[in-house]
Amino acid sequence: MENLSKESFPQNSVNEAWSAPKSYFKMEEILHGMRDRSRFKRLAGQNTNEEYLESSEGELFKQRKIISPDDPAIQKIYDFRKKYFSADEAGSLETVKSAIKEGWIFDIIEDENGNIISYLSSIYTSSEKDNQKYGSLFLGFIATDKHSQKRGFGEELLFNSYVYALENARSQNEIIQGIIGECVNESEIFFNKMGYKRIYFTSDHGDIQEVPYQCAPNDWNKNTGEPLLKPVSEHLMLRLISGANSTKTDELTQMIKPAYEKCYIFPKEFFDNQDAFENNKKSVTRQFEDLDKELRRAQGDELLLMSADEREQKQIELQPNNKKIIEI
Repeated sequence: MENLSKESFPQNSVNEAWSAPKSYFKMEEILHGMRDRSRFKRLAGQNTNEEYLESSEGELFKQRKIISPDDPAIQKIYDFRKKYFSADEAGSLETVKSAIKEGWIFDIIEDENGNIISYLSSIYTSSEKDNQKYGSLFLGFIATDKHSQKRGFGEELLFNSYVYALENARSQNEIIQGIIGECVNESEIFFNKMGYKRIYFTSDHGDIQEVPYQCAPNDWNKNTGEPLLKPVSEHLMLRLISGANSTKTDELTQMIKPAYEKCYIFPKEFFDNQDAFENNKKSVTRQFEDLDKELRRAQGDELLLMSADEREQKQIELQPNNKKIIEI
């Protein structure tokens, strides 16, 4: 893991134009804050994909990065997903293995008995615009066992995924734009605490409309390419590395499109025939186009990021003008 000491930071970079080096500086700054807040001491594991977390009470937890579909932990990950996510979200064991083959990284924390107590899936994606390369991190699933919540395990997994994103961006000389996640109402408190916010735009009527986001189906008929599950409406969460609380629609779609395709367009090898693969691709593309169409309703192509507390304050400001915030 890279040295994240403050002395290594390019202190004068904060005054430069937004660039790849400045995005690395901001990501390092985020990582430094996370390390300072950590409740655990990190100890080396038996290989580069393994570490131990030692609590102040002396408890020891194993932290592992799963990168092979043949790892025995895949079955445990699938069982964990079924326990904490709906069937429409969890997918099948085969879709979990397929995700690993497509470049998804699974980070897990296990207790002394080898039980998974916290899990995160993430993938780094790249895009290009005006001869400049960009990168973003997409978070798929994040959950902690209910008996282990509020102990900092989720933040430890996020730390690992941020390091993974920083290493990818540096190796490809890409500007890190942001980190995208999907969440339900119950997990927004955690996401807000980690710096993520819901995304909104001002409609033609002057109301503040949340971006209407749906997770595409997470399992498909191998013979026809038709979805086996229903799309799931969730809140799209975004943390911009720059720290800004607004962005443009084009910038958001630039981040979402490659992640959406990586997440929901399954590899050809998953299907029994080419037509099934094409049907899957068309279905996912159509769903993304529907999202893009909704985003084009934003006045001035401007998108606003708000936490739960900021939404409450915004609603107070809107009331005198008989306007409101519309949630999905």
